[in-house]
Amino acid sequence: MSPATELRLFLLAAAALVLHLLDDLVLQPPPGTSAGDHATAILVTVGAAVAGAALFGLLPAGARGALALVFGALTLVGGALHVGHLFVDSPSGSDFTGLLLVPAGLVFVGVGAHALRRGPKPASARRRWLKRAGELVVAILVAFYVVLPVGVAMYVTHKPKVPVAADDLRIPHENLTLTAADGVRLGAWYVPSGNGAAVLLLHGSGGSRNGLRLHAELLAEHGYGLLMYDARGRGESEGAPNGYGWSAQPDVDAGLAFLEARPDVEEGRIGVLGLSMGGEVALQAAARTSVIAAVVADGAGIRSFADARAIMDGAEAWVSLPQLWAQFAATRVLSGDASPPPLDGLVAEIAPRPLLLVAAGEGVGGEQEMNRLLAREAGPSAELWELPGIAHTKGLAERPGEYEERVVGFLDDALLGR
Repeated sequence: MSPATELRLFLLAAAALVLHLLDDLVLQPPPGTSAGDHATAILVTVGAAVAGAALFGLLPAGARGALALVFGALTLVGGALHVGHLFVDSPSGSDFTGLLLVPAGLVFVGVGAHALRRGPKPASARRRWLKRAGELVVAILVAFYVVLPVGVAMYVTHKPKVPVAADDLRIPHENLTLTAADGVRLGAWYVPSGNGAAVLLLHGSGGSRNGLRLHAELLAEHGYGLLMYDARGRGESEGAPNGYGWSAQPDVDAGLAFLEARPDVEEGRIGVLGLSMGGEVALQAAARTSVIAAVVADGAGIRSFADARAIMDGAEAWVSLPQLWAQFAATRVLSGDASPPPLDGLVAEIAPRPLLLVAAGEGVGGEQEMNRLLAREAGPSAELWELPGIAHTKGLAERPGEYEERVVGFLDDALLGR
């Protein structure tokens, strides 16, 4: 294969990538969004493809190979996500052009592998091994600091969503559609209150309200009204997803407005319980509005570069922070959402309202460290409950009796004055 053939194949794969991008974000954007909502992702991705195509023919063989392999790895991630949409979600028209990303990614990889083989080879065996070792080190660094963080950002902004059925919740409830201020419609359930208080339940990253069923059943037994909805881009809700919850505040506002208008919910008796991403969203919401009288954040963790920088130091910071910076920067580009304020700067705004922080011992990276920081910054109105040996947000499933005592007792004290 000549360099000219490599270039033609690279251009063909890049054209397939751009074709799908324009179909996915311009011609058939996610319901509840427009092409303007994805302008940054369109400009940056098309710009990268055009720049890569322009540079490819000017680079030496080794650089051409590395460039094509990076494009190939990320294009295959995109293709895999669209394959997932076909099998998990109800596919949209753009998911079919998304299948083009699989052969396009394979073409990129094939071109990259061929270009690397064409590179000059040192004459001595020693130099050949040194060259291979250097290439291996470069490959590991590029994979860790470029491909992995960008791939994670692609996943959290494009993860396939699982449909939610009206009868998935086994307790009596109303099926609702909430409308956020920007017009995005959210699928929701409401369990009427029997004690005058209500709790807004917020699910975790990549999930749906189905992940809140155990918590709903527990709180309903104690008479609490419950509102749970699918975050935008998840379950039965419109909009584009963001697995870090950066775009979640309009959804929370719609939920709180609904609860405030309910005749079965008394003024000053609205709490929020969030799992993982939902816990982080709950903390920001409570810092923004006094409507929330009490917060349970179960499994809150790192959701921005500022959060990561607040709990990392030493060797961990040197290794992980550059990767996390790339991951959150890519998320900003792909989602079009602004990075939210750091959590440790928000929790003090919740005081003197009561706050319960739940941190699992076997949680996601940095969960215990983040919650210890939040407890310190929140002051005496915050309570930290650590669960050594318990998986992330699995306190209720693994310690139901203790979880009921701590969480329901906390809400009873905060919302009912018991």
